[in-house]
Amino acid sequence: MRHSMRSVILVWMAIFGLAVAAGDLECYRVAHTLQNLQNRIVRDAFLHLEKGDWARYADGTKAVYLGERRLGEKTLSGIEIQMHMPMQIWYEIVPKDASYAGRKARFLTIDPTRFYLRTAMGTIVLEKSQIGLYSRMTGGNLSTIFTPAQIKSPPDCSHLPQIQKIRYRFPSGRSIDAVKIVDKNNGFLIVSDTVPFGIVEAGSFRGEGNLRLTSFGHHAKILMRDEERRKAQTLPVISIPENFPLPTGGGI
Repeated sequence: MRHSMRSVILVWMAIFGLAVAAGDLECYRVAHTLQNLQNRIVRDAFLHLEKGDWARYADGTKAVYLGERRLGEKTLSGIEIQMHMPMQIWYEIVPKDASYAGRKARFLTIDPTRFYLRTAMGTIVLEKSQIGLYSRMTGGNLSTIFTPAQIKSPPDCSHLPQIQKIRYRFPSGRSIDAVKIVDKNNGFLIVSDTVPFGIVEAGSFRGEGNLRLTSFGHHAKILMRDEERRKAQTLPVISIPENFPLPTGGGI
């Protein structure tokens, strides 16, 4: 998997972890702004999608919304990442509470429950207990939009990101309302609740690992069907301590 697309899968909205509030009023204001933004994106760019809605990125990867399915007592939603070997992520929307400066903040987060990965040896499925390990082994780091991640409380407010509302224009001439967030290391993220999955552009000003949305629309074809998921092989469950050093590489 390309580094930039792995960032979409495993660090979707990672920059939201940068702005968190302690006792400082400005810090709380920034945190509250990002909380509202994250919740808006989860609600409008994930929850309110129709099956077949899609987003295509400059590296050629396409993300497609799969609709909902039942898994035991849970209702899951799915995203298919279409590349050389497609993969699917099935997740729940889970609220997560944090306390900042004596005030409670509720984040809507995505709880990844199953990954389906098509490989040269067949399709495999990663259960929830294995997803965090997969993230660590591929160099990912789950963000606040994902439930397994921690929201710092009390947080570090020494470096607040810059937040700016913008009008983003695509090369085709189409434009959308968006928000640009720049962190202390000059990494940036442009997001919008008007596009599927919320991400418009992300990376660094040096061009490293940049990701850019090029188009989006409706009625995409789904590559991995129900039968393929049913036949997916489960990997053996292994247990590794959280602080155990794992090699990180360029992904799969």
